[in-house]
Amino acid sequence: MSDGFWTETGQLVRAVGRAMGVTFKNLLRRPITVRYPTVKRVYPDRFRGLLALTYDPQTGEENCIGCRLCEYICPPTVIKVEMLKAEKRNFAKSFTLELYACEFCELCVQVCPTDAI
Repeated sequence: MSDGFWTETGQLVRAVGRAMGVTFKNLLRRPITVRYPTVKRVYPDRFRGLLALTYDPQTGEENCIGCRLCEYICPPTVIKVEMLKAEKRNFAKSFTLELYACEFCELCVQVCPTDAI
């Protein structure tokens, strides 16, 4: 057999050995993820997660009443709300939140009267 065969075979064995080394090194390491429904991750007090509209679990309706207070208080003006008036209560016809420009100051969360954000 030629030297090229043995060279390639040696490279293959070394590559597989390195890959298996990484696997075995991480096999005994403490897991990074948690089993979400049963174990909930503890977040720091100053954690600021993503902002989103919330819904009422009983009715399935969104909590936003379209008052636009969040739009007025937002420093970088990343929230746009269009109100839809209905008989029983108002709704947000459209709620746009541009997360790429959001500062996550959470002023919108604090000012919302219905905890919709």
